[in-house]
Amino acid sequence: MCSGWGDSHYLTFDGTYYTYQGKCTYVLVEEIVKTIDNFGIYLDNYDCGDKTSITCPRKLTIRHDSQEITISSQTDTPLSLEAHVNGNLILLPYTKYGVNIYKSGEYFVVEIPQLKTNVTYNGLTFNIKMPYGRFSKNTLGQCGTCTNNQADDLMMANGTITTNWVAMADSFMVNDPIKPQCQSIPPVPPTIPPTCKSSLCDLIMGPVFQKCHGFQPPEPFYQACLSDSCNVANSQKECTSLQHYASICGDSGVCIQWRSQAPACPITCPSNRVYNACGPALPITCQTTPRDVTEMKNNKRVVEGCFCAKGSMPFSMAIDVCVSDCGCVGPDNVPHKFGESFEHNCETCKCLEGGRGITCQKQQCHRVRKEECSREGFYQVTQVSTTNKCCEETVCRCDPSRCSNTFPKCGPGFELKVGIKEGHCCPTYVCEPKHVCISGNAEYLPGSHVYSEKCESCVCEQHGRNFTIACNPIVCNIKCPAGFKVQKNSPSDCCGSCQQTNCLVNYDGSYRLMNPGDVLPSMNDNCTMYKCSLNKDQFVTTVSQISCPLLNEEDCEPGSIQLSPNGCCKTCIQKDGSCNVQTFDDYLTYQGCTSLTRVRMSRCEGSCGTSSMYSAEAQAMSHTCSCCQEVQTTMNEVKLQCPDGTLIDHTFIDVQECKCTGTKCPDRNV
Repeated sequence: MCSGWGDSHYLTFDGTYYTYQGKCTYVLVEEIVKTIDNFGIYLDNYDCGDKTSITCPRKLTIRHDSQEITISSQTDTPLSLEAHVNGNLILLPYTKYGVNIYKSGEYFVVEIPQLKTNVTYNGLTFNIKMPYGRFSKNTLGQCGTCTNNQADDLMMANGTITTNWVAMADSFMVNDPIKPQCQSIPPVPPTIPPTCKSSLCDLIMGPVFQKCHGFQPPEPFYQACLSDSCNVANSQKECTSLQHYASICGDSGVCIQWRSQAPACPITCPSNRVYNACGPALPITCQTTPRDVTEMKNNKRVVEGCFCAKGSMPFSMAIDVCVSDCGCVGPDNVPHKFGESFEHNCETCKCLEGGRGITCQKQQCHRVRKEECSREGFYQVTQVSTTNKCCEETVCRCDPSRCSNTFPKCGPGFELKVGIKEGHCCPTYVCEPKHVCISGNAEYLPGSHVYSEKCESCVCEQHGRNFTIACNPIVCNIKCPAGFKVQKNSPSDCCGSCQQTNCLVNYDGSYRLMNPGDVLPSMNDNCTMYKCSLNKDQFVTTVSQISCPLLNEEDCEPGSIQLSPNGCCKTCIQKDGSCNVQTFDDYLTYQGCTSLTRVRMSRCEGSCGTSSMYSAEAQAMSHTCSCCQEVQTTMNEVKLQCPDGTLIDHTFIDVQECKCTGTKCPDRNV
């Protein structure tokens, strides 16, 4: 037997232990003289250390005749293996062309009955059992020469014997296209013996493994365990040596219950399996024949692994499903009793005793739904039926991108509402009335005033779901003060407004109205004058004082002193010689237009000789009259303001010189 395990530990056919770190593909066993067509066993190692340069097995290859069997690890955590034959993935068990491949516990087993050769591999360790009578003195490779003589275990590939294990192992490197770095033999590193101590490794030399010491010496496994403990800070590597030693012991029928003493080396089983340190190498299944049962009971080999619980067994070597009744196991790995019907992959199946065990018929699809997609936006899709997953149905699917999306333009008082009716795909667009009143193109909320060109007051009113505009005539309640009247500025002005039409004068305690251009004297003072004028639409009332000329009453004829027509100034008939020019300041008025300020004017004033005497000749009174009149004048201009606010130029006569001139005396009878 040749073994390999852990951190590249090897045990040759002749029992020599050595350690070798190689990262290439190597020959484990080949014939020196070829007696078998195409036979050999090879191991592919890889660097599995994080920081230290340790290697682990990755793939085991066995060549026999026309078949190349490869067992390789697919995942490291958890460890998962699969088998290939000539590059094609196979399922276990496999029997073809003189090769049997099956699983025993945690190991993949390859048997070649013609050669009585048995190879086991679990991704971490391997065992190769070959009959001495068939292969003695005719093997080479890292497993040694199979001569029962350890002296020639260091034979290299060229047939020479060396004293260095590393040089021997390197010589069996195989050229691998996927490992271009493995084209030449690397230099031989020095061998450092382990110096570590490990309580876990001490289990190998202690009472736990003691009953196996007589079947397989423990020293190589103990040294390998210490080496892993020294080189790898990982107790799982140490566990490999204990596990491999226990498996070799199990091949001899020696059961080793070591994991209960090694908490650092746990093993976990699925929920439907139980752990057994010493389970049968080939468990009885539903497919096991009575003859096979007898052979299995005589087989004392035990293996560690996860097994079916008590009261159940594997259905077969090919279908690793635990069953309590040996009926059938469906394609979905679900066990069924004889006579039981079940469905799988749209087939109705039944578990029958005998024959193929399971018969299936394809399910018939009746009344398959097929929808007609006539509404906009829908299109037909064929899918798995919602009522029967084994049948297809044609249903309508909504695709909004297929919708036309044309919508109306809503007028005043309406808003666009978008909705999707039940059973429809595309949205519907509807102009729905708002909760408002409409006047012209304007919208009014309930309670708000509505604009109207008529003399009405309008309000938006809500009566249930109806919205109407209620209008009432506008009631004008305008009272204007004195001097103001109601006037409309435009046809749309319903009530108008108070606008001034007259000047208002406080006339000695009471108010009097004056039109533009009116002049009104004071009741108590004839020399005070009130005047109303309109200036740029503004009514202006002005108060003026008349300045009377100086009157020397001594120059007046007796009894001639009297007031002027306006009752303000005194006038008289001047004595002779008193006719002269008199000046005065006053407002000048012409056709309702008045000067802006007082104007300096002149007049002839004074007395002239006038007499009445009896004429004897005429026998009547003879009258002689003279009048103080102008004899020289000039024309002056002045600005007058009219009631409408306009200004005009006005020319008046200004007296320059006065004299007494004769005049016709008035008829006294007139």
